[in-house]
Amino acid sequence: MKNGKRLLKPVAVIMSVIMLIMSVGATAFAYGETPAGYIEMLPENMSPSEYQDFIDNYGDVIAELYDGILNMKSTIDVYAYRVPVSMAHSLIGIIHHTLPEACYVSGYGYSRTSDNILYRVNVSYADSPEEMLRTFKETAAERYLTLIDDSMDDFTKAIVLHDALAINNYYPNLNKNGYNTGSNYTLMIDNWGVCQYYSECYAYLLAQCGIKSEIVNSNSMNHSWLKIQLDGSYYHADLTWDDIYPDRGGKAFHTYFLYSDSALPEHYGYTYFHSSDSTKYDSYSNLHDFSTQLCLIDGVFYGITSGGKLVTYDPETDNITVLKALNYKWSAGGNRFWVGNYSSLAAYDGKLYYNSPTTVFEYDPQTGDSEEFAKGESGKTLYGLRIINDKLWAVYADDPNGDEDALPPEYSYMRDMCVRRNVIISDGITRGTVTASCDSAFEGDTVTLEVVPNNGCIISGVWANNDMIEPTDGVYSFKMPSDDVFISASFDFEDGISSLAGCTVSLHDDIGVNLFMDLDEKVLSSDSAYILFNIPNGDSTVQIASDISEAEVREIDGKTFYVFNCGVSAKDMSSDITAQVIDGDIQGSVFTYSVKSYAEYLLSHPEVEEYAKASDMIKAMLNYGAYSQLFFNNNTDDLANSSLEENEKALGNITASTVGVSSFTSSLPEGVSFEGSTLSLKSQTVLSLYFKSDEELTFSSSTKTVTKIKSGGYQIARITGITAKELGDKFTLAVSAGENSGSVSYSPMNYCYNVLNKATYTSAHQDVVKALYVFWTQAATYFNYESVN
Repeated sequence: MKNGKRLLKPVAVIMSVIMLIMSVGATAFAYGETPAGYIEMLPENMSPSEYQDFIDNYGDVIAELYDGILNMKSTIDVYAYRVPVSMAHSLIGIIHHTLPEACYVSGYGYSRTSDNILYRVNVSYADSPEEMLRTFKETAAERYLTLIDDSMDDFTKAIVLHDALAINNYYPNLNKNGYNTGSNYTLMIDNWGVCQYYSECYAYLLAQCGIKSEIVNSNSMNHSWLKIQLDGSYYHADLTWDDIYPDRGGKAFHTYFLYSDSALPEHYGYTYFHSSDSTKYDSYSNLHDFSTQLCLIDGVFYGITSGGKLVTYDPETDNITVLKALNYKWSAGGNRFWVGNYSSLAAYDGKLYYNSPTTVFEYDPQTGDSEEFAKGESGKTLYGLRIINDKLWAVYADDPNGDEDALPPEYSYMRDMCVRRNVIISDGITRGTVTASCDSAFEGDTVTLEVVPNNGCIISGVWANNDMIEPTDGVYSFKMPSDDVFISASFDFEDGISSLAGCTVSLHDDIGVNLFMDLDEKVLSSDSAYILFNIPNGDSTVQIASDISEAEVREIDGKTFYVFNCGVSAKDMSSDITAQVIDGDIQGSVFTYSVKSYAEYLLSHPEVEEYAKASDMIKAMLNYGAYSQLFFNNNTDDLANSSLEENEKALGNITASTVGVSSFTSSLPEGVSFEGSTLSLKSQTVLSLYFKSDEELTFSSSTKTVTKIKSGGYQIARITGITAKELGDKFTLAVSAGENSGSVSYSPMNYCYNVLNKATYTSAHQDVVKALYVFWTQAATYFNYESVN
């Protein structure tokens, strides 16, 4: 057991399919940096209440110093924060111990003003500080943080990091190395250091996983350790004392892991800021009894108890299930044996490895079978094992107490593990996808590839390390060699010129679909190439041609797509649209799709977060389409909302008062009268306002396109470009008659109100208006849009 010395290094005090609707992302803090407040330490001679006041008053200056040190500024101006110079020692102490990655700092100093306000903090650095910081972060990420994934809860993250640090590091022989205590850098990079650096590096790794901790010091014990926060409570965790001394590779104890203040054994004389009142883990006798690391395989913990039993462990209940009683004895000479278990445990590629005094065994959790994996050297006794860089290493010793001079511990090579090699899919594959049956495999294993061309494409070749793979009965597979395999593939256009890569919903002034096309270079360079749409319009079809040169060019994941928009009326949501690229005599494939089929695809994939967020709006759009079909008696055998549940088709009790927009405002020139409005539901959402005047009127809007027509004695202003989320907006139309001018402010919901408020409208007409109202409210909610009224 370690002697528990704190041995703090003195502080010199002179002292970051195509997303179909939208995407949102955020990060909590910069990779590799300790976020302010994630590591705390109560300074000497400061009470908890004084520390809280200090953090409340001077938290910003701590963040300023963090930033300055991480950017390696030699002088950091802190005068604006008005920190009394009497607080300088505590402030610098907090910075020194709660920013573990600043292992390149060699000393701190400060200057003051005449009125004893801290003016500047001066920082001196070791040689090559940028290299030290980079190496510290990269080693932490590669050696420890790769063991963590998002599926783990905080308990699992804490114990995995605890065990990994204990396995990888050793406490130095201070007499032998001239009382060199090390640093956070030596512990992270060179695997040795005293308790301060065990604690601070553990705190750093926990912070990268979003777990807060407090460094606890005991002057009486000359020792430091952590309190870590799990589920809102803080628990003691002494990693240093859980790492056996002298070091035995592969051993990790849990004797001092997750205790309350009242139950932590053998510790005394310490101060702290966060109380550890929860006794949840105090009675976890099985957890505290493990003498090896806990190995996690497929979500299950495995460990070896101090009594020599290989078990599974349930952290929710502290229960163990015995898999195998090892019953090994380590000779102490003659007929005497050492008391205790000296097996180590390691995991590799889903298997467990443990040692007897003479042999390393492999255990398969899937079958429960054990078999000999490696024999120890004759005349030597195994006191542990390590698996490092795909190789098995033995820990030999004469007895369990070892030799304090044998540090760092010596590992003896036993054999190579069965090494998996990587299957790497090229990221340059276009017009199709390739998926391997596994990310890695052993030599001789069969790897199967799923090769899927995009719509309108065909497979032209698949290669493994430049060797073409010939399919057998349509299946592409190969035998894994002794090296990594790089998979590449090529795909051609089936029609020679184009393919449809994907679609997105369009919610502009009309409803439609955006086509993402992949086009051949000869089409892109042609002056005569165009895309021809056949768009349904009730019982007829409208053909629209769009020049290839007019396409919007979009880059997605490094691939270039050409985007064409095709609008369709609400009543035609379930009708098929066709698209075909044509260049002179060359005609590409005909691609067929509909708004309904695409919307149903989105609804059938709720596991995609953005699809799930948009589901209510999509359902409302399909309902709007279905009620439009019924109103216009169009394709009623295939309603747009046919895939919805019956309760999802219901519009609810929507009345004129629900819409609530009964009035409009107008201030028109003399002789001009506003006669009413219509809202076009046949194709685009068009708000038409009707006026009468003996003079010629002109119309304009600062926000929308306005066109003018005359019909039946009316001068009509047609406002277009109204998106779904804007249906509740009040649009202001400027009206001019000669030299006189005025305006009308009117909303599409004014029209909806009138339809619902008058019994002269048919129920089918009112249902369309109700569906339009619901569509508007759902679109406004999805886009977080507030109507302009």
